[in-house]
Amino acid sequence: MAQNTRADPVKLRIRLIFAICSLILFVSSVSIDEQWKPFELDTSISYRKEPLNRSDPIARNASSFVELVENSDVFVDKSLLLKTIFECSHAAILVTAPKGWGKSTNLDMIKTFVQLPYDHEGNELHPVGASNSFKFFSEGEMMWHADKYGKLQNPLLVSAYDEFICDHLGKYPVVKVEMKRMAFGSTYQEVLDNVKVYLKELFDQFRFVVKPLFTVMQDEQASRAARRRSYHMLCKYATFVNMNQENVTNLQHSLKFLCGLLFNHFRRRIVILVDDYEHHFNILINNTHPPDKQDETDISYFFKSLMRFAFKDNTYLEKGVLTGAFQFGTGAHHTPNTIGEFNYVYENPLLKFYGFTQSEMEALFDYLKISYQFPEVERWYSGYHASYENHSCLVYSPPSIVEYLATRKFANTLHTRGENEIINMIMSLPKMRGSFELLINNQSITINAKSLYFTKLDIVGLQLLVQQSSLIDLEQRRTAVEVGLAYLASAGYLSLGAIKRQILRYRRMVSIQIPNNQMLDEFSKHLMLQYKQEYGISDETIELVTEKFHKCIQGDRPEFFRDSLQSLYDQVTLFHYEGKANLTFVNRSVQYSMLNLISINMRYRYQYKTVVSEEYFRPNVILYGDRHTVIVHTRTEHVLGRNRNAVLARKFRHLISTADISKITYMVWDYHLDKRIHVEVSKEILSRAGQRTEVPRY
Repeated sequence: MAQNTRADPVKLRIRLIFAICSLILFVSSVSIDEQWKPFELDTSISYRKEPLNRSDPIARNASSFVELVENSDVFVDKSLLLKTIFECSHAAILVTAPKGWGKSTNLDMIKTFVQLPYDHEGNELHPVGASNSFKFFSEGEMMWHADKYGKLQNPLLVSAYDEFICDHLGKYPVVKVEMKRMAFGSTYQEVLDNVKVYLKELFDQFRFVVKPLFTVMQDEQASRAARRRSYHMLCKYATFVNMNQENVTNLQHSLKFLCGLLFNHFRRRIVILVDDYEHHFNILINNTHPPDKQDETDISYFFKSLMRFAFKDNTYLEKGVLTGAFQFGTGAHHTPNTIGEFNYVYENPLLKFYGFTQSEMEALFDYLKISYQFPEVERWYSGYHASYENHSCLVYSPPSIVEYLATRKFANTLHTRGENEIINMIMSLPKMRGSFELLINNQSITINAKSLYFTKLDIVGLQLLVQQSSLIDLEQRRTAVEVGLAYLASAGYLSLGAIKRQILRYRRMVSIQIPNNQMLDEFSKHLMLQYKQEYGISDETIELVTEKFHKCIQGDRPEFFRDSLQSLYDQVTLFHYEGKANLTFVNRSVQYSMLNLISINMRYRYQYKTVVSEEYFRPNVILYGDRHTVIVHTRTEHVLGRNRNAVLARKFRHLISTADISKITYMVWDYHLDKRIHVEVSKEILSRAGQRTEVPRY
């Protein structure tokens, strides 16, 4: 009897389901690169006809736009931002950019341009065409102070638009709000008290607005309703000036109320400028005095309401501009949906107005006749990209460039410009260490692009992270670390790569990496401090290991280095652990940390460029020096093989190029079962490895 060869239908269905699931998983993991296309922007630098010949060609300590242009021989012309903002269809816009990238200076430029000239009694002054601002923006003459008179070689870019200047220059009263001076305190009541103090100062600037109110009250021909309205407005104004305004709703309406007073006085619509709009965000994640849950809710709602009443349905508003470093998702912060939001590093049509672009940098260095120094400056300070419509522009941090032009020295300018404590706190967290170890070794980390827009859950994750809460589980930790990285990217410590769109998951992923040597230096210092604190390693020990390692590379006996390395690992109690069959195993995480510690110190002391990688859970380190490369491979006794050298020669084929390096040293650090270290040095094994592509360098 013939056997039935038909396949079991159940098995066929199972195979079909398995194949479909495999296909779905494969397709969902596929990502499409949204490639960035480089493009250049129309930019300009402006310089004096008669230079001041200062040591700093761009004034380093300027506190305002006027002070910047008066005390600089040259500056970057961002004046077309004025035209762009007023042509924007939104009544108010929010621009986010890292700290120190020109947000406050640009806000002050806007104020200088649109500010209606008036005296201390609120009387409008001379015609706009005779004002100092008109002379500067239209003709390039600096006439604010007689002893600092000067003229630009060429007028600003905005001077070409006469009609725009006629319509907007000197036409509006300006209310400028510095949230850093308003939004601070550890409790809701403290925040309200500080808000009252700041509002007193703000309202004091416009004391003349009460004159029309007194006039109406004393006018017998005015209607009773008008006099009553003026009386109530005057009483309300007095509560702000005397700091006895206890009605929270009135505090939330304060900016709109002030706009109404100014409109009533000048009969002109108002421009509101808000700097550091998200400053209260730092209150919520402060780990020293965090507010309780109710205070946290009240603080968020208060500032959300303050901004909503100022920028939404405000009939007195001509234009509003808010700036900050971070952007927030729906419901997480205080920007109403009527505000147009422009993230500096991601899809921002205003990207050319913040930071220095590549062409601006080249023009600056050409003007100062130091173009030959530009390649090294590029390596130290470049690496940031801003994108718009799948195009990218290379940008530089202005404080770093201004400092270099003044001193001609490469330095870390982060702390000199007053970075906030939250950033230093995040960079010092042990939970972030694994990510930082990858980043300092020229590797990128992929995060969800939505992480760049902070939500309420993200704020909770950051709170748990900075408070180093023991309640945080593995999934929360991953989310919190991702949000922490997004926080650092928004603050300018990390740069963003091109967006990758995952097909079926509808997610847009973005890679982040350390942009340049300045940030590499910052992350390395934080990592070294973490290593020393966590493992109890003395400075003397690490200095000795580094010195012996360098001498070993230069040809000294490896025994001296081995002994110093042994003393380092003997100090680390977590370096070994007992496994199955009474075998001693090396803690790979600790081993990876030790290699990072040594390589970072080699970078500082002997100017080696280093990369630490990890393959099959065994870390390796590659050091690049002047025409000299060292490859260190780590292994343990029970994984050694007879043909190990031949395997390694093939394995490191892609790591080294002998074309421009005359000396190659290969080292093996063996960790024996008796917890002793053996160091083997070979200069021949890599001669069989052949050529490779370009070595990754910072």
